[in-house]
Amino acid sequence: MTPQSIVYILNEIIINQRRRILELGMGISTLFSAKLMQEIPDLQLISVDHDQGWIDICSSQLQSKGLNTDRHQIVHASLKEIAQPISELSEHNKIAYYDRDALSIGQTFKPDLVIIDGPPAWREDISEARVPAYDLLLPILSEDTTLFIDDYQRKGESKLVSRFLANPSWTLSLSDPEANVAILRNSSGHYNII
Repeated sequence: MTPQSIVYILNEIIINQRRRILELGMGISTLFSAKLMQEIPDLQLISVDHDQGWIDICSSQLQSKGLNTDRHQIVHASLKEIAQPISELSEHNKIAYYDRDALSIGQTFKPDLVIIDGPPAWREDISEARVPAYDLLLPILSEDTTLFIDDYQRKGESKLVSRFLANPSWTLSLSDPEANVAILRNSSGHYNII
């Protein structure tokens, strides 16, 4: 995630008053979002990652900076092969995605900001690993949600953006090639953070 992407995310949280963040893939955005939790008492954050070692590193950083809070839930969701092929997948029918049982968060938590920066999708054989996010997220999102899709210029992420934009509820707010992020919204009336 680029520094400009982090600025976009923080602006979205502050300016458009996002209060329920779902982060798929932990990293630097985790630290900055958790830091904002000290300033915004009703901000909630759920961070999901598949790699327990990476979770431990991020958790250690959060702890060393005094950023642990009961409003931040960290979820270890191992990657599991999706049993049914997704019709939108082209070359790789067998995709490993976050274990849906571990992600049963949408019953009470309706995110209004989602950061998609995982699972890993940088190799050709896993390039479409983030495409299943559409099916996972659509039923749990609030009616006023902003999506940040990191690495949107890659094939799989571009496909994910296209899937959301094929739904008439979603619009592209920004695609920044230098920040390598696409920002989508399912509502209007928010200040454009650019």
